Amino acid sequence: GCGTSAGKAVPPQPGASFSGAINISDKADSGTLSFVVSESGGTITDLGISLQNANCNDMITMGSVSDYQSNPGITITDGRFDGALPAMGGMVTDYRFNPPDPFPTSVPDPMSVGRLVGSFSTPTTASGTITIYLGAVWSGGVVCELGTFDWSATGK
Repeated sequence: GCGTSAGKAVPPQPGASFSGAINISDKADSGTLSFVVSESGGTITDLGISLQNANCNDMITMGSVSDYQSNPGITITDGRFDGALPAMGGMVTDYRFNPPDPFPTSVPDPMSVGRLVGSFSTPTTASGTITIYLGAVWSGGVVCELGTFDWSATGK
């Protein structure tokens, strides 16, 4: 492909705070992503993801959901990163769960079911893809795959 991920990546600016939009298509009204590059430049910290009016196959819907991880355990190497994300369901409003029938007997680990992939095209420009699952303690461990979406963010 000719996407940004195929281009050359550069190390990010240490300590920079990045924020940007998730191209969430019709799965939610909007999505945002923010993170900080550690002072060493080697890890992603303070990762925040927010969605407004997310609807996952009418099985799980959330009026708004935002998840925050101070240390998501995602390493930056040669200007690129790729790490697991938990299913989203931290701070939620207007939560609705329609249990699937039949109820699944096995479910993926909700703590590592999602994925964040990205690279830095300049020290303060990042983009990539994010795979988002919705879930919550109230759904009995069931998670619903919202999809994989492009994102881009700028740092300062």
